[in-house]
Amino acid sequence: MDGRGAFHEDAYPLGRPVHGGQCHPGILDFSVNLNPLAPPIPDATWMRWKNNAMRYPPATSDAISVRLAGMLGSDARQTVVTNGGMEALQVGIAMQPAREVCIPAPCFAEYPYLAQQANTRFRVFIINPTDWWNPDAWLEQDYSPGSLVVLANPANPTGMRIPRKRMVQAVLHHRPHGIRWLVDEAFMGFSPGGFSESLLRDIHELPEVTVAGSLTKLWSIPGLRLGYLVAGNPAFADAVRQRQLSWPLNGIATAWADEFLHSDGLNQLMSQMPIIHEWRDDFQTELHNLPGIRPMPSNTNFFLADLDSSLDRSALSFSMKQKGIAVRSCESIPGMENAAFWRIAVRAPEENNRFIVALEQSLNTLSPQPSGKTGNGYLES
Repeated sequence: MDGRGAFHEDAYPLGRPVHGGQCHPGILDFSVNLNPLAPPIPDATWMRWKNNAMRYPPATSDAISVRLAGMLGSDARQTVVTNGGMEALQVGIAMQPAREVCIPAPCFAEYPYLAQQANTRFRVFIINPTDWWNPDAWLEQDYSPGSLVVLANPANPTGMRIPRKRMVQAVLHHRPHGIRWLVDEAFMGFSPGGFSESLLRDIHELPEVTVAGSLTKLWSIPGLRLGYLVAGNPAFADAVRQRQLSWPLNGIATAWADEFLHSDGLNQLMSQMPIIHEWRDDFQTELHNLPGIRPMPSNTNFFLADLDSSLDRSALSFSMKQKGIAVRSCESIPGMENAAFWRIAVRAPEENNRFIVALEQSLNTLSPQPSGKTGNGYLES
């Protein structure tokens, strides 16, 4: 399809995408996917940092980029610390010399938005739900020669992770056609194996690959805005550094990085991931016992739940909010406009239990009991 790919103008408005996390204080927020085991920041530390808000931070992020590269095992010249993962995605799309941007979906809504903001031709490849957990469906689309493929691994919102070896095979397979890749690894740290499954392990041999990542999800500090870009082509990373505005990180974010950004801290976080996986599995088991709710497979700290067509989904979401719980409905996610899903974050067990109780109460109040879990034919894995 010409122009804006698989979306018509009326199906994909040009306005800013809708996201989770826009909740009033006091709401238990299952619409954002943060680390429930992240280390807390003591009040005394915040007080010590307050002076950083009253003086200029470093004019570049170079020193923090060197530290981060040592922590991730990447080369410092290839690594750029950014103002959140969003800046890494923005420059990763806007600065690529691609004929068009190719985006398999369902996907993070910012991908097509950033492409259109860059005034770049893009196409969205809608993947059939029965193939959402099939890596080939994401990697072997009819991507045009010279294009930039933008995808998340693990995928957002499905939670499916493509094995690292399969990713490398796809990059090499498409190399003769001049295809570049921007891989959003914002949730890689939450998946089994963690960063051992990241393309950062192979980035030196993949000049057509750029990896974007987020630090704020692992450490549960989304308000501080810390991310990174690692480019297989060091010249591209140099160009990104030159394009960055002065003072890319604020003083509080810089102070946080000085305090927390070290290998021991990352290793501690990684050692806790099996706990989150266990919490996710227990959470999903409880959801399976509720009528009309079908949790889907996931390799990360969130998962999709398929809602039965017999449910009044708008009323159900409203009822949950009235009970102090926010959920992420997926109608605004590209490729899921006509699907009935919630994306649900994994939180601590007592909070997950609160979600289960509220949902059970809402289901009992709002709708008759469905005769069974009909589902929509999605693959289990």
